[in-house]
Amino acid sequence: MSNNSVAWSINSRNQFSLIYPDYQGPVFSGDKRLVDISVSDANGVFILINSNGRNTLEYSRLVFPFNWQSFHVVLPAELTIKKIDASIKDKIYLILTDNSVAWIPGPNAGKNNINKEPEIIPGSGPAYEISVAPDGTVWVVASDPGLGSVVKWYDRKKKKWNTLPGLTNAKKVKAGPNDNACIINTADKIAFYDKKGVATTLPADFGGLALSIAADETIWVVSNQAKEGGARVYWTVDKGKKWHEVPEAAATLLDAGNMPETTNS
Repeated sequence: MSNNSVAWSINSRNQFSLIYPDYQGPVFSGDKRLVDISVSDANGVFILINSNGRNTLEYSRLVFPFNWQSFHVVLPAELTIKKIDASIKDKIYLILTDNSVAWIPGPNAGKNNINKEPEIIPGSGPAYEISVAPDGTVWVVASDPGLGSVVKWYDRKKKKWNTLPGLTNAKKVKAGPNDNACIINTADKIAFYDKKGVATTLPADFGGLALSIAADETIWVVSNQAKEGGARVYWTVDKGKKWHEVPEAAATLLDAGNMPETTNS
């Protein structure tokens, strides 16, 4: 198996670059200072930018050269956006600074849906990380006063949050294939969990700080091995049986997706 994906990464200076399976591309020019990045399955990439204490959400199709278009999220003055994750249904899911979970329509949802207020998804508790599966299942890392740092997933039919059993020290979550999620705990250990709480650990000689799963199921990890610009980056196509370090690459977070197309226009 080969890795046919790229990782869209942010470094410790909040700069954006692409990480390929065997090298890291140059930092993209411009003065954008990124807070978060998300690649959707609908052939687009979203970036969350902080400017003068306020957020801007920008979008581009996965085509070089990127054509960034801003669109606005209508929020009360006291709130901004902390995290984003784009879904295949052309929705962008958000965690706001009050740690609530919400969503807004994406830029392809029609002009009448642009610049609307986010729709809150109540009941998650204070949420800190978010990831949306291709089938639309929303996963979050949330704080539970009685349990600790837990992972929850949202049942859209029943409109109900479900807590993953047996996990009380979650740090990061990334929705995976086959009704499961890949989770990093506070000890930096990486494992897949199904919705019943059954875990399958990914063997690794390093711990994880952030991760992503590409459409071809390649797993990308920002390790806990510090390096100038962030930390070392690894990927695996066989669930940790063999890890590949990207030479000279460094990042603080990433999101895996398809390689951009190129146009001459």
